Amino acid sequence: MKGIVANVIHAMEAQPLALAIVVVNALFLAAGIYVMTSITKSSAAEDVQRTRLIEQLLTGCLNRDR
Repeated sequence: MKGIVANVIHAMEAQPLALAIVVVNALFLAAGIYVMTSITKSSAAEDVQRTRLIEQLLTGCLNRDR
């Protein structure tokens, strides 16, 4: 595995455009992971808030009927 990585790095030194493409792709993947993580966290927070609201509504409706 180390030999493969060393060969790839050596090949990239000879072709700067290929290195630039690899770097841009890595940055693109990192940005995508960041966006997906923030969307997931936001969605989870909305789910918790929605569940609390439904519980409050149900509690209020059930107490009103008694």
